Amino acid sequence: MGKIGQPEGATGPWGKKRGSLPRRRQREELVRRYQLEATGALPEPAVGAYRRDEESHEELQAALNEALDKVANESVALRIAHAEEVSTMREENRLLKEEIEKMHENVKDVRDELVLLKRLVAQGVRTNPHPTLTIPTARVEIPKPSAFKGARSAREKNFHSPKEDRRGERPVLKCYLCNGPHKARDCPKTLTMDREP
Repeated sequence: MGKIGQPEGATGPWGKKRGSLPRRRQREELVRRYQLEATGALPEPAVGAYRRDEESHEELQAALNEALDKVANESVALRIAHAEEVSTMREENRLLKEEIEKMHENVKDVRDELVLLKRLVAQGVRTNPHPTLTIPTARVEIPKPSAFKGARSAREKNFHSPKEDRRGERPVLKCYLCNGPHKARDCPKTLTMDREP
C-alpha cells in the first residue's frame, strides 16, 4: 500500500502513477529551471547531468537525422522506380489498345467479307479465291448424244459417247494364275498358298 487510504498503484492528477520516471524527470527539470533563474548558473552535479543529457540528445538527434535522410533517399528512389514502372505500364497499355483497335478493325473487315460471301452464296455464285480475277461463268449445256444406229467408225462424231458403258465391249479380266473370272489378288489359289506354312 502507498499512503494511508490510497491503494498501491494509485495515480496522480495527470493520470500517471505516483513516483513514475517521467514525473521525476519533470520535477528535476523544474528544479533546474528554478535554480538557473534564481542563481544564474546550475549547480555542478546538475551541470554534468545537463551536459550528458545534451550530448545524448545531440547523439539521438544525429541518429534521427541520419535515419530520416536514409528514409528520404529510399523514398526518392522508390518514387523514381514507381514512376518508371507506371510509365512503362502506360506505354504497354497504349500499345495494347492500339493492337485491340487493329484487331477490331480486322474483325469488322472479316464480318463485312463474310456478309458479302453469304450474299453471293445465297445468289448461287461460286466463290473465287482471287476476287480480282472474277470471270462471269455461264451455264454451258452439253448436247446429249443421239441414239446409235449402224456400225461405228472412228471418224464418226459419236464414236465414244460419255453416257455409254465402255466396258461392255471388253471382256472381264482373267486371273493369270488360274484363268478364272477374277483378278489375281482375289484368286483362291493365292489365298490357299498364303495360309499354308
